[in-house]
Amino acid sequence: MGRTFSAIANTGLFVLSCFFLADTANAVFEALLTPAAEAAIEPSARAAPPIRGWQDRQVILTRNLFNASILAPAAPATPVEEDLEATRLPLRLLGTAAASNPSYSWAAVEDTEARETEIVRIGSRLEKRRAEVIGIHRKRIVLLENGSHRELVIDDKTLPTA
Repeated sequence: MGRTFSAIANTGLFVLSCFFLADTANAVFEALLTPAAEAAIEPSARAAPPIRGWQDRQVILTRNLFNASILAPAAPATPVEEDLEATRLPLRLLGTAAASNPSYSWAAVEDTEARETEIVRIGSRLEKRRAEVIGIHRKRIVLLENGSHRELVIDDKTLPTA
């Protein structure tokens, strides 16, 4: 038993000696091969970035890499608030979703002759392109029909009650 213990202790000491010798050799080679560190530049010694004026930034707008001016949404038409004549087209307004931002508003319109329902937004064309939607309000939509403003109102009498 003593011989086995002695062999195990000697092997452990040999491995530990090899580890320390390799670590010392690595430290010596690192010191010889690593170049000397240069003096670090102080933050105060660096030159301050130049202050850029509006003319320097104007080049970004003139290049217009993403066609930003073309992609901007068209300004919505001014809302028509006066009492308008009812449209003569065979349409029935089923419902609206009027938002504070007019570009998010939509309306459901039924063509009574063709029995088709269509979802429209501002700028959409109706009835074989004879009328254009220019405004969507809570219970009506404003149409530009043959050059004049007309309205299509929700008929509360024909709507089903829940």
